[in-house]
Amino acid sequence: MTPGNQNNQNNQGIQAFDVSVHGVGVNHGQVNQYVVREGASPEERLQQGIRTLRAGMRDRAEQMIDDVVGLSDTPAPQALYYLALSIVSRRSPENLTDEDWHKLRHTLDRLEALPGESAAEYGTAGRVLRDLMSASLSPAARSGARSDQADAPSGTQSGTVDAALLLDGLLDDEVRTELMDHLRYVLRGIERDALDAEEEGELGERLAKRRAERAPLFFTPDPELHLPRPPKEPMLDPTVRVIVAVCLAVLGVMLLVDQIPDDLPDSDRNRAWTLLVVAVVALAFGMPGRVRSIARYSLHAEWRADPDGKGLTEQERNPFRRSKSRLAVLLTSPKQWHEDRERRAKEQQKTKKAAFRRTVEALVQDRFLDYEPKGSDAAKMWRKYTERRRTELIDDLTHRHWRTVAPGALDWLIQLRAKEIGGQHVDPPQMRLERALSRLGLLSTLLGVILLASAVVQVIPNDEDSGQGIMACFSLTGAGVLVWLAAVDFAKRTAHQRAREQYENDMRARRQWLDDLGGSRPDDDQMARWYDLDQRYLRREVLAEHRMEHRDILFSFSLVEGVPGCVRAKVKNGPPRYSEYRQTLYVLTSSGVWVSSWNVDFATGEHDGRQDTVFRYDAISSVTVESVGVRFGDSLREIVSVSENGSLRDVADEDDLVMHEAMRLVLHNGQRLTALLENYEHLYDSDHEDRAQLRRLALESSGISVGFRILTAMATEGRRWFEQRRQRSYQAFTAPGEPDQPDQPDGAVRDGDGRPPSMPPLPPALVLSE
Repeated sequence: MTPGNQNNQNNQGIQAFDVSVHGVGVNHGQVNQYVVREGASPEERLQQGIRTLRAGMRDRAEQMIDDVVGLSDTPAPQALYYLALSIVSRRSPENLTDEDWHKLRHTLDRLEALPGESAAEYGTAGRVLRDLMSASLSPAARSGARSDQADAPSGTQSGTVDAALLLDGLLDDEVRTELMDHLRYVLRGIERDALDAEEEGELGERLAKRRAERAPLFFTPDPELHLPRPPKEPMLDPTVRVIVAVCLAVLGVMLLVDQIPDDLPDSDRNRAWTLLVVAVVALAFGMPGRVRSIARYSLHAEWRADPDGKGLTEQERNPFRRSKSRLAVLLTSPKQWHEDRERRAKEQQKTKKAAFRRTVEALVQDRFLDYEPKGSDAAKMWRKYTERRRTELIDDLTHRHWRTVAPGALDWLIQLRAKEIGGQHVDPPQMRLERALSRLGLLSTLLGVILLASAVVQVIPNDEDSGQGIMACFSLTGAGVLVWLAAVDFAKRTAHQRAREQYENDMRARRQWLDDLGGSRPDDDQMARWYDLDQRYLRREVLAEHRMEHRDILFSFSLVEGVPGCVRAKVKNGPPRYSEYRQTLYVLTSSGVWVSSWNVDFATGEHDGRQDTVFRYDAISSVTVESVGVRFGDSLREIVSVSENGSLRDVADEDDLVMHEAMRLVLHNGQRLTALLENYEHLYDSDHEDRAQLRRLALESSGISVGFRILTAMATEGRRWFEQRRQRSYQAFTAPGEPDQPDQPDGAVRDGDGRPPSMPPLPPALVLSE
């Protein structure tokens, strides 16, 4: 349990959702911070694009702002500036393609050409951006040289770095801070040590703003609750049923009394009265409990059935009906019987309702476990004592909500019920007494029925005049059945009325819990900020521990994915966030690759240790993005590859496998480093979200799009690709020509001596299939 849950004592003890249950995803569909409404003005679209950029969704922000720029022949200076910023935001020069450099140069040229005072502020920021990008490609500027430009490509101004880093007086603090945040990788490439002090100050805010308390609330679904469904209406009107029962009872008593012989011995008469009195007492003791039990059983039979009769198997629609006749069951071999039973169980598990019930059951078991008493004997007795109430809760929630509500949205209610039931602190002797009384009630009911029948038999003659007595028995039996059904129906109605009253109390608790969530839950911008600070903190940690110098690092990037069993959440059109995530840092040095992995608890920012892998560039065998099957356990996962024909390899049972896309780095020694791409299971809203757009967003937020490009280049070109890529980027950004013109072949650009430069081919692009 997170510290935030331990400290959250308000609202009847409801806690943030932190249960490790597979099959739960949180989609905050009411949070529209990344949704552009229909008919929005260009200014509103621009502000939405800026907000998306600040949340770290660079690719989507570039698309949105580019659309705004394309709406006018004379776009606003702010739009052009943020378009240029979105192109380079948090990307190193090596990660920009020739097309990116052309587009950046074209955008900055348009910004500088705008007249008027309104363009002054953003024009200055645009010139700073151009100087910084030029400096990132200039060897002289990168080395800090100010007078010697012999090694610098032509057209590069000396001292660009110093001027860019000292422009405090030319830019507002807010613009300067934002510019340096988005160009962090460029600035590190220019002079990394100059940012250490500032970054250290920012990392001090990693756990600020009550992160341990507020972060779990982002992974908590909005609470949901539906009205309890009323029981089915009886086929016969209750009033008519009671009238008929009274008539039958009066008729039966009259027939029975009329046929009693006058010469009946006193001993038989006294025995009959004694049996009758004892039977009435036994039935009065045991009948109420049996009526309530049958009413619950009848309600559960209705709950387990599909209300519409669709979407369920016949066995699930009527769980008490045999799938075969008794004779067929007897003729089936034991082995075949067990196989048929397992097959039917698997078929039922595939239905949506069955999957929903399994998830709710796991949540109930987890929440009730917090109130389980210490000691094996006491815990065993407590589980037996609460088994019926837990089963009723699972059936009730499943019946009410399985069609329209996600299981996680019921966790708050499960917590309330667990506190009500588990907080009673019933002693084991009292539990045994209640269970014994329950069994005694059943025995008492059976005894009362037997004694009542014996009393009737005592007064019925054994000769040919017994026909009237038999008719009396049938009449009394019919009256008893009708009274029994009326009592069961009344008990069902009473239970439903209690459920309605409980619903009103639950709604008050829900409104209070919603107020608490609204006041403390962080927005996605803050979550992105905490994610970013964690990545920077862990990177500094590993570099400091292994005494890596910045000048030895060619490039670094991180991959992020959820840990098995974590809670996943997102806002509409936003990237996925994980309550516990695995961060894998790739540090590419002059000698090889250092890979470090952590499992990080998002609420506390703590991890349980680091795994390191080191290899040379020539040890890379292949880098692929492929579909795999994944079977998740409590804290582990099993990954199964897909063969060329599309089938899973070496798998006998595919029921528990979930398909994912994954980036796999394979070394020559057979070792595989795998990063899974989010598939948005239980997170995708088909009515309001585009799956292709979400996939592109997952590629960007997970780091796989950057990682695949860089690792592919390393596998094909080695470490020399970085310098060659920088030279080619410099030519694309500074050489004269049409900015929108496609890349020229290597032979089209000549050095001073007329030889074509040695340029590596671009690494394979990651194809984004729709």
